[in-house]
Amino acid sequence: MAESPNDEDFAPQISFSVERSLLAYIEPDDYVLTVQGRICTDEDTEIGRLLGYIIQVNRAINEEQDLFEACDAHSQTATDYYEALFDHKTGEFKESIEEQLGITHVGNILILDRIEVLPAYRKHGVGLAAACSFIDTRFMPDHPAGNFKQVSQFSRALLNFLVFSCWLKFLASVFSF
Repeated sequence: MAESPNDEDFAPQISFSVERSLLAYIEPDDYVLTVQGRICTDEDTEIGRLLGYIIQVNRAINEEQDLFEACDAHSQTATDYYEALFDHKTGEFKESIEEQLGITHVGNILILDRIEVLPAYRKHGVGLAAACSFIDTRFMPDHPAGNFKQVSQFSRALLNFLVFSCWLKFLASVFSF
């Protein structure tokens, strides 16, 4: 039987997988990687899943690939995030985003698209822990790995932005604006 979230020794784990082509980048959507997470109890019973993306900004720029084209070729989700973060005319980070996150340079962009947790395991911090683990991974070479405090501040800023973006997306779908 799976551990209960009320058990004293409840300690779920998350494992990530990233699919990549071993061939040279041929298609524009090769610059957007899909990350899947599997949330399990110690007994390896799946209690949730995570879906995210990595937009390889530096690689696309270095290989003279249009970032909008790469996102558009991958999915509507990647395109929506591109449009939320970048000025379509210049291809640069939007000024409002630079100010909100306090950054001026983009390496890779890590997108947390979805976290699903089984109902019996909700309201115990499993989803939040999965989100923080996803952000704190070293999927992004430009991730500030200097010290834990810096990583945590970066993760909190990014998580706040993601939550804000999700609410905007939700409100737009509910109110059709």
